[in-house]
Amino acid sequence: MSLEPFSLQASVALVEGELTEALLHIGADGRFAEGATEGSRTIVVDDGTLILPGFVDLHVNFFPRLLGARPGVAVPAAAAATAYEAVLMASGVTTAFHLLPVHRWAQEERAMSRTLEMFEQFNGMAQRSSIDLFANIALEVLDPEAVGFFFELAIPKGSVVSLTEHVPDHREFRARPHALSDRLRGDGVPQENIDQLISARRQALSTTAAPSKEAVAHHCLRLGIPVFSHDDEFEEDVSFAVSRLGVVVSEFPLTESAAAAAARHGVDVVVGAPNVLRGASHVGNVSARSLIEQNYATILSGDYLPHTILPAISHDLSPKFPPVFWRVLELMFGLMRPAFPVPVLWRTRRA
Repeated sequence: MSLEPFSLQASVALVEGELTEALLHIGADGRFAEGATEGSRTIVVDDGTLILPGFVDLHVNFFPRLLGARPGVAVPAAAAATAYEAVLMASGVTTAFHLLPVHRWAQEERAMSRTLEMFEQFNGMAQRSSIDLFANIALEVLDPEAVGFFFELAIPKGSVVSLTEHVPDHREFRARPHALSDRLRGDGVPQENIDQLISARRQALSTTAAPSKEAVAHHCLRLGIPVFSHDDEFEEDVSFAVSRLGVVVSEFPLTESAAAAAARHGVDVVVGAPNVLRGASHVGNVSARSLIEQNYATILSGDYLPHTILPAISHDLSPKFPPVFWRVLELMFGLMRPAFPVPVLWRTRRA
């Protein structure tokens, strides 16, 4: 991205975690600069607009919805990528960690080659994108073939790895035991293949899951890749993730006890903006607002609906919500780990 450098004289801006008046300088690359470029213009913003850094979203999982909203109906990836970037930028996201699932595609012969195609597609998107695009690699540790494939994979620069365990009656699917089968059927997978996949994962859960997670975590540590846990349900899940896997982030814990355990261990907790906006989980898990109010949550993500981020931090969300607005701002900007990219400027109308 290249633009004419300019400065913003803002009446309300978020600078280093504080809302204040500020003179901000933006360079030709669209990022904040230390000083003004000689001869650049200054724009005065004094109409109540809140000037914010761009959002860093660690878990963006809506690209498949743009590829095809109906089973068997797909659009060209290039067209989907254009819409993807537009939605993210309109949502205030300027640094996105794009979810890349690594798992067997229900016993297909081309199981892992399909995954490789997704990585190649992502690499092309990242090179062309005007936002900072990185990978959140969601590795299904209950699929031995996927784990083996991961060890041979060329990991995109700046990636993080989240460890998933998708099987009925466990974690995400405990409250919705048929949801995984329904999802696979919606993708056109034959029931016989679904039954085989679930059976194999059930067996792996009781045999190879723990050693697979440890092997993956050791591999990531050697490569300097941050490891995230996903859908932690019990305190024991968090304790294992921290002591044996070196996990630094817990994505979307399902219960208050799991989130509290993560907070005690100093692990960042990701909650979803859709959950915050609704005021409750759509499947009966813990309320993200509750985790924010209790200071367990430290990172906010748009997840599968990035356009929920801005409404989630709006003053007008509900009469009871304004205090949480300030806490969410801290989540988005004040507590973001410095290892992640510095966001570019974004602007949104304050309610």
